[in-house]
Amino acid sequence: MPREEIEITSKVAFFPKNSAGVTWYNANNEKDGEEASIDLCLEQLGVDYIDLLLVHSPVCTVPEYKVASMPHFFELFGIQGQPNAVKPATLPDGEKIRPLLLSKKLQDAREAGIDFDANLEQRKRTWAAMEKALKAGKCKMIGVSNYPAPLIAEMDSYATVMPAMNQLEFNPRFASPAVQEACNKRGIKLTAYGTCFSTLID
Repeated sequence: MPREEIEITSKVAFFPKNSAGVTWYNANNEKDGEEASIDLCLEQLGVDYIDLLLVHSPVCTVPEYKVASMPHFFELFGIQGQPNAVKPATLPDGEKIRPLLLSKKLQDAREAGIDFDANLEQRKRTWAAMEKALKAGKCKMIGVSNYPAPLIAEMDSYATVMPAMNQLEFNPRFASPAVQEACNKRGIKLTAYGTCFSTLID
């Protein structure tokens, strides 16, 4: 099949810097290593360009990463039958476990001290690397993944090219109206990932 008939999407910048040891860690996919990650994508795929290149995640520190990863331990791991899936969905008194664990991980991240200014600078550097890849012809479009409405709006301050797309969990039970509004205002398309994983646990 000719290359022009194949559309390829890939992602970079998943892990915070210095995050060895976190779940799914891959040293080839750290923030501030975007240029090398993009070149590795091209090499491994055996192509000259990627149709859509996405920033995998906006999180910039390990505590934030641990919060952002938590939902996978419910839906995705449960459906896949992985042994570390969080079960059951509720405590004997009926209280739901997912919000309890997410709340605790979020508290841990806040107590670790989130440097919002440093995170903004990191996201700026990551996006600058994406724009550079676009300008160099290494990709046809650039976008983001898992960006909430405030971080989409934040891009007004630094992006010279707005994302073509924001890929996120998006389904009738998790419709993210604020994200829809932020993206629609800026001409950013939304695309859902993992809709088959999204039987959200009540």
